[in-house]
Amino acid sequence: MLTRYEIPTHLGVPDRLILGLTARQLMILMAGFAAGYTVWQRLGPAAGKGAPGEMTHASLVVVSAALRLVLALLTVLLALVVAFARYHGRTIEQWMLAMLHYASVPKTYVWRSLPIASRESLQHTLLDEEQRLAARTITSGALRAHRTASATSAKTTGLEELDLMGWKEGGGR
Repeated sequence: MLTRYEIPTHLGVPDRLILGLTARQLMILMAGFAAGYTVWQRLGPAAGKGAPGEMTHASLVVVSAALRLVLALLTVLLALVVAFARYHGRTIEQWMLAMLHYASVPKTYVWRSLPIASRESLQHTLLDEEQRLAARTITSGALRAHRTASATSAKTTGLEELDLMGWKEGGGR
């Protein structure tokens, strides 16, 4: 009896670690929740540190609890979008890298004339290229003439061989 082997077909799919999340998604969500918690903590009053109402290094700006909650949730929402959103098969990081590449590449080509020394060297280069092209044309013409002559002589040689064997040009022996 033949042994059956199972061949994996999903080799390009990332592994799922916890709750169906990939390692990339899990790391982005952990960073997003940590950033949201940091926003919540840094914008609130410093609990138990220093005198009441005194600002410490842990709390730079004190804002209302509603604004703190909104800012922290926006941070977590941003992490959720980056972790799960895909557009045309690409993740948000890939789109951001593509936009960064697009922004860094020049998009306008400006024509400028060459300096005189460069013009002369360019003219010499063009002349050399024209001479090479002319030599190629002459060589290819001579080669073509040689091939035509060889083909003609091969045809006559073939007929002579047939005549030597007893065959005549019009048919048969």
